[in-house]
Amino acid sequence: KGGYVIYFRHGTTAEQGEKDVSDADLDDCARQRPLSDAGQAQTKEIGAAFKVLRIPVGEVYNSPYCRCVDTARNIFGKGTKSKALHFAVHLRSADRTSITALLLDQLATVPPQGTNTALVSHTANLQEAVGIWPKPEGVAHIFKPSADGTFTYVGVMQPEAWPIEAKRSGGLASGWFEWFRG
Repeated sequence: KGGYVIYFRHGTTAEQGEKDVSDADLDDCARQRPLSDAGQAQTKEIGAAFKVLRIPVGEVYNSPYCRCVDTARNIFGKGTKSKALHFAVHLRSADRTSITALLLDQLATVPPQGTNTALVSHTANLQEAVGIWPKPEGVAHIFKPSADGTFTYVGVMQPEAWPIEAKRSGGLASGWFEWFRG
């Protein structure tokens, strides 16, 4: 029915390590750790589950890193790059503080009525903001923002649970909430 902020860690990535990536090179996916073939399949399967479960998603924001851009597109078919979701590990302390404040604002922003907001980012960002280390890759943490500018942590949805719940529900959205309620 909407009203939640769903924070996804990007899908499963390739085994290769990240090379140094400057902000000017963020469109150069060859310099980054990409989604693996399994991560591509995983995120597309989560996207298919969202459609079957008829979960309404309005705004989708993602880190500018290619693995997050691809995750957002595979799950939601869209995404807007957001400074609030930039990979915090590669930033100076002052920049991490600024990014964390922006992310906290996004987690506390109530989505338009009847929709949910999706965020796609990295482990360190959520750890810095709320003390949750989102593992494994592809996991979703759900938050309920309030009109007073605060938010409550609701729970977690493991990546493999989305398609299971979609199949179990037979296309009816009722019941999927039980998977992640804390």
